[in-house]
Amino acid sequence: MRTLLSFVSAAVAAISLPARADSFHVCGESYHWDSYQRGIEAAFRGNADLRPSLNDEGCYQAGLSEGSQARSAGDPRCDDNFSAGHAEGIDDALDQSGGSCRALGYDAGRADLDIGAREANARVVGSACVQAYRTGHADYLAGNSGDSSRFDDPRALYCYNLGLYEGPLLLR
Repeated sequence: MRTLLSFVSAAVAAISLPARADSFHVCGESYHWDSYQRGIEAAFRGNADLRPSLNDEGCYQAGLSEGSQARSAGDPRCDDNFSAGHAEGIDDALDQSGGSCRALGYDAGRADLDIGAREANARVVGSACVQAYRTGHADYLAGNSGDSSRFDDPRALYCYNLGLYEGPLLLR
C-alpha cells in the first residue's frame, strides 16, 4: 500500500509541474518545438500572442511557463541576453556567452527561423531561406536524396535541410 501511495504521489507531482521541451518529448520536434519556443518568446514580449499558424497549444503553454520562470529568476540582464540570443538564433550563429537567458533567446530565434521558412515569411527569414525550405520539401516529396551542396549560405542550407527533414511530417 505504501508503494502504491508513493507512486500515486509521484505521478500527481509530475503531472502538476510545467512541461519543459527538453524533458517533454512531444515538444521536442518540428512545429511542437517551435510552438514551445514561441511560448517562451511570448513571455519575454509581455505575453503577446505569438502562436504560429501551425501550433501545438500544450507546447506553447509549456513554453510560456518556462519563459515566465526564466524572467522571474532574478537575472537583471535576462531580457537583454534573451534579445541578443534571439538575433543570433535567426542568423543561425551562436555566441556562447550570456547564460541561460541568451540560450532561451537563441532557441526562440531558431524557432522563428523555422516558422518563417515553413510559413514562407521572407520578411523575417529572407527569400533565400524560404526558397531553400521549399526546395528541401520538394526534394523529399520527389524522393530525391537531397543535394545540399548547392547552398553556399549557412542559413539557406539550414532552411533546405529543415524542409527536407519536415517532408514526412508536413506532407502537402
